[in-house]
Amino acid sequence: MKTNRVTLRTLKTTDAEAVFELLTDPEVMTFLGPRRALSRNEAEQWFEAELTSPSRYVVALTSSDELIGFCGMKVIGDISDFGYFLRKKFWAKGYASESCLLVIAKLSEDFDISTLQVFIAKQNHASLALAKKLNWLRLCDTMKNDEPGFYFQLRLGG
Repeated sequence: MKTNRVTLRTLKTTDAEAVFELLTDPEVMTFLGPRRALSRNEAEQWFEAELTSPSRYVVALTSSDELIGFCGMKVIGDISDFGYFLRKKFWAKGYASESCLLVIAKLSEDFDISTLQVFIAKQNHASLALAKKLNWLRLCDTMKNDEPGFYFQLRLGG
């Protein structure tokens, strides 16, 4: 699937350096996974695992196929978790909302998106703004891994 600016695809071996840039950036990783930049070795292991067992869609520029980041649903334990993460150079350009809308539309073809859990940390102001822009329903205040935040319900079409 694609819009004018972004397309969804699978990960390619040629994406390695872009993925390493993403995962080793402390600012990008502030609200992701271990809440710290991954080492190069950890990023390489993550990349190899993602190549063999993809968990989210790659979001790429339609014009050049350059990797912007990842977006989609990943099952963590028994929870279907929706998330996205983009390379810093693509922040604040509308790519996150475009990616989320595209992926939500794609997921809704085969999945009840209202069952997905979306946790956003209280300090993640950019993601909170995105949730508001896309009209996601704030369900409750919560703590996740000792971090205060909110659970949201996705809505189709923003």
